[in-house]
Amino acid sequence: MDTDLTKNADGDQVVAVDLNTGKEKWRANPPRARNVRPLAVENGRVVAHLDAGPQLGAAVATLAPTGGAPQVFLQSPQAAAEAQRSFFSPRLGWVGGRLFMLNNRVETPKPNVLVNAALSFG
Repeated sequence: MDTDLTKNADGDQVVAVDLNTGKEKWRANPPRARNVRPLAVENGRVVAHLDAGPQLGAAVATLAPTGGAPQVFLQSPQAAAEAQRSFFSPRLGWVGGRLFMLNNRVETPKPNVLVNAALSFG
């Protein structure tokens, strides 16, 4: 029996699984095909990070426990999108209504080149 419920996910979906049965409950797609990463559960809703896109800064959204489209409640400015996209495999933290992005690699062989170590919004 195949138990990998995420094998048909295309990398930008949230898949909810019933922990008692192991069966898929629902899938949700973020707007504009952005990658999404769950951060926490608050007040029965999934809090998720939506990656920055070419024309949009990163965002934080919630998903209802029954699924559906993510509802963005915290949007970073478009001007921050380039810096957010420059992070190498960022680590994300959600604390007290703020999103923290930590760059997983902070180094450059080139002198006078700016490399962002951390960003926060919220």
